[in-house]
Parts: sequence; structure tokens; C-alpha cells
Amino acid sequence: MSKKKKTKYDFEKALAPVCLEPELEELARRLYEKAHKGSSKYWHQIKDKDSFENDPDLRLNFYKSANQGMREAQYEILSIFKNEHNLSYSKELLLRGIADSIAWTFFGNELYIARLYYQEKKQPDLQNCNLDSVIEVAKNYIEAHPDAMPLISDLTSFLQVGDLLISCPDSGLVTYEVKQGEMNHKILSVINECMTADPTKVLKSFIVNEGPKAFKQLQRVQRQTNRMEYVKSVISNDEGVNPDTTKTVKISESSINIESWDEILVETLEESEKKGWAINTFDDCIFIGCYSNTDTVKKGHIAFNH
Repeated sequence: MSKKKKTKYDFEKALAPVCLEPELEELARRLYEKAHKGSSKYWHQIKDKDSFENDPDLRLNFYKSANQGMREAQYEILSIFKNEHNLSYSKELLLRGIADSIAWTFFGNELYIARLYYQEKKQPDLQNCNLDSVIEVAKNYIEAHPDAMPLISDLTSFLQVGDLLISCPDSGLVTYEVKQGEMNHKILSVINECMTADPTKVLKSFIVNEGPKAFKQLQRVQRQTNRMEYVKSVISNDEGVNPDTTKTVKISESSINIESWDEILVETLEESEKKGWAINTFDDCIFIGCYSNTDTVKKGHIAFNH
């Protein structure tokens, strides 16, 4: 076996700062405004959490306008994926990041809920896959529920249970799997029949009539259904059986306050704006450097890594 050829380490290239392309700033700001400030016209009416929760009209108007803004952001994201070819890494990262932020808003920034939706798989290449059926179902859902926000899971970097994650003011959060075609309809009918009849007989009859290939498809659909039921159970009851590991998952009722580094980061950024650079630490062990003066960027990377 031949030895791998060593390459010379170029520290300037390796340590060069990586950031989003500057020309994306306007797009990032516009998508952020749509996704997270749609309800801003009602913010001044919110005095505190209790008064907000006890004002049904304000709550409804708040969620309706917030969802409308999110829908507009999603429409623009879909348009970019559909009409622009060979998206840069930065641009795709930005688009998925905005979609992720919508999901996190739905979850109330609860990490345990986000983990339920992640299956450790690679998300599809959105420029080389067909989302037409999912988009169509989302449009139909909005027609029936004009105030809803159906987030398309494949737009995010981590939603891998269900095709749509739907937020609706009158029904909360819904996970929706899109199934089309005659065989999928037969499979859903068989799964429902298994709940009221002898599943062994029902499945044997299905295999005889449809063949082993259709049975494998049924197993895939059943796994997807089980995962959605598991997610629903944990969110609703703080407990559920993971269908992939068969282990029972319980969510602790006690809240744990997690420290945030936001305040230190903001202070460091503000100091950097004043003098061109700033250095700080988190928990006396993690060093950070901020450089608003481009002349100090390279020096800072070299200092931190040598």
C-alpha cells in the first residue's frame, strides 16, 4: 500500500476566516424579517406572559401574522432553490438556517423536541429532488387553514420525521407525512385495518395480493408512522417508546437552567467595534477573538493557532 503523500501546511489558507458571502447580507436580513418579525405590529400590546395568554384575540392575531411572515419567507426560499442553479455553500447554508430557525420557533427552542425529529440522515439535495407533491399538499392545507404555517421538512437541516411540520393557531403543532399514489393508499388502508382486525391475517393477505416488494414499502410506511406517533407521545405526555431502539424515553419535569454566553459575546463584539479587535474567554477555558478591523483578522488567527 502506497503512503499518502504529505502536503505542505499553508497556515494562512487553513486559518483564513470562514463567513457567509457579504452579498448575502441583504437576503439574510429580508428573510429574517419575514420569518421572525411578521407579528411585530402586536409586540407593543404584549405586557407580560400572563396577560398575553389570557387575551385570546391578541394571541390569535399574533400567531396569524407570525405564520404569514414565515410563509412568505418559505415561499422565497423555495423560489431560490427552484430557480437558481449551483447555489453556493454559503447561500444554501443561509436558506436552511432560516428554515431551521422557524422550526426552533415552533419548538420554543426546546432541544429535546428538536432531537426527536433528527434521524442522523443526510438531507436531500433540494436542487435535484422533487418537492412538488409536498408543496401541493402544503398549499392545500393553507387553503383549508389560512392561518397555518406548514414548514417543509426538507428545507431544514434536521427535520427528518414527517414531510411537513405544521403550526396552526387552533390546533398547535402537527407532523404530517405526504403519501400519494394508489399503492400508498392501499398501504394506509391496510395499516388502519390492522388496528381493528387480526394483523397477521391482514398482512398475509396483503403479501399474497401485492407481493414482497409492496410489503417492504408497507414496512417503511409503518416505521414512519411509528416515529410520528413516538414524537407525538413524547411531546404530549413527556414519555414514549422509541420505535428504532425500543427504549422508553422520559422527559424530566424539572427545568434545568443552562448558562448562556450571549452577554459575554455581545460585550466582546461591542469592544471589537470600538478598537478593531477584542479577546475574551468563556468559563475560563474557551478563548474567542473578534476582529472588526480587517488588518487584524489574519494576525488574530495566527495568534490563536500557533
